[in-house]
This record gives sequence, structure tokens and C-alpha cells, in this order.
Amino acid sequence: GESTSEPENGTGIRVDFDALMAINPDIIGWLWIPDSDLSYPLLMGKDNQEYLRKAYNGEYSYSGSIFADYRNSRDFTDRNTLVYGHNMKSKIMFGQLKHFLEEDYLLSHPYFYILTRENTYQYEVFSAYQATSTSLGYTREFADDADYLKFLGNLAELSRVERETEFSAEDLIVTLSTCTNVREDDRYIVHGRLVETAPAQP
Repeated sequence: GESTSEPENGTGIRVDFDALMAINPDIIGWLWIPDSDLSYPLLMGKDNQEYLRKAYNGEYSYSGSIFADYRNSRDFTDRNTLVYGHNMKSKIMFGQLKHFLEEDYLLSHPYFYILTRENTYQYEVFSAYQATSTSLGYTREFADDADYLKFLGNLAELSRVERETEFSAEDLIVTLSTCTNVREDDRYIVHGRLVETAPAQP
């Protein structure tokens, strides 16, 4: 609601993490896409079912919450942090992810942000496509740097919109995923590469 995020010059939103964590310590950050309706608390449950039908305040919600994979680290330091949300027809939650498969939308929305108590992380979208739940985009473990770089190159090739991206083994990515609602196993997947980390605004 209005109380947790006020427009702020620079990142565009200000998040009161003390208030949020008092509501629910499972809140690990805030996910925001500029110039969109996508601005939500980001949670991590004890498994990947907990927040499918639960709001960030713990109450039942058909639209659920946006949540990170429970096997990822809570501070976004993994090579691939997976984030899930429902594709709601009302466009809430991850109802807008499919637009990243359109060139105009991706080029006008090149970044998404994750805000935490400590930092603001800026991610550049480098790939968006439709796949199944067995997509290589969900890979979290990599044999070595070469394996990871090959993985990143493969993700870039999958993208519906071509993006020129130079990767390094130090890159960290966040993967946003939602069901297409077309076929049971179909997903829209959007990958962002961390391009800037700034201290959180006081």
C-alpha cells in the first residue's frame, strides 16, 4: 500500500523494511520494475509452495506472493536466483512478464530492481522467452566458470528479443518466472543480469 512505498527521486520507490519485517520476517526484499505496476515484497518461504496462495502478511490469497526459491541464498549472491509469481489475468503479480517477449516493451523496460535493507540491485534484462518447467533457465548449480558462461550464452540465444550482452564469470543473474496459463507446463521466463549495486537510501 501507500505506506510502504513512496515515490522517491532516483530509484522511484522507498521501502520501509522495518515495517515489512515486523509483518513477516520472510520478506527478503522488494521487486520493482520502473514504469509498470510491478512493485511487490519479495519473500522466501520454507519451500516453494508456501507463498503460492499466501499473501506477504500471511493471509490466504489466490494471487499469492512473489517469492524466491527457498534453495537460493537470501542476499542474492547466487549465480542464478529464481523468483516465482502467478500470472494473474488482472495483470497483478507476474501478469506483466509476458510483455518482455515483445521488443517494444523490453527496450522501454530494460531494467528491474531488487531493493533490500542494505542495497539496491539493478538488473538488466538480457533474455525473455517461453519455455517449460524443465527449461535450462532454472539451473542453479554449475560445474565451473566455463559451464556458467555457456549457460548465460544459451539463455541469451533463447531470448525472443535479441540483446547484445557481454558476460563474465562474475555475473549474477535473477530469473523471473510465471506460468503462461496457456498450457499446464508453459512458463514465461525473464532473466536479468546484475549491472549495479548501490547502498540503500537512508
